[in-house]
Amino acid sequence: MGGTVGMICVSLFATTAANPAGQDGLFFGGVTLFWKTMVAVVCVIPFICIASWLCYFLTDCLVSLRVTSDDESRGLDITVHGERAAPMAELEEQMMKKLEGRLVSEPASTRGSEAGARGGRRVSLQVVAGGARVAPVLEEPGGLPHSADE
Repeated sequence: MGGTVGMICVSLFATTAANPAGQDGLFFGGVTLFWKTMVAVVCVIPFICIASWLCYFLTDCLVSLRVTSDDESRGLDITVHGERAAPMAELEEQMMKKLEGRLVSEPASTRGSEAGARGGRRVSLQVVAGGARVAPVLEEPGGLPHSADE
């Protein structure tokens, strides 16, 4: 891509004042250099696409460029590099240990509704060992929490 942009820029900005042996670009009245460059670009792009695909195909025949579905599901950071890029499982486990036995509350009503503005019910989930959650606990405004089953 950079070579193509460079070719086009030369055909636009070239001047015989900088290089007396060259030609003027399109901005300096030289249409011939610009059209020759455009023909070259149009011919080179399909050639490069075919050559790149051929290199990809030959490389794929010699060495598989696709990872196995097992490696893909496990994550390439582990299977290829032998390390975790983002240790989400460990972070989640640490968070669950910190929250173990506590109540995690969220408003039962949506933000901006009248019930939420007046301090409506809150729904809490208790985090227990292993990250399992027990039945929701409803909290009445100013009242004691009770099970949603009651």
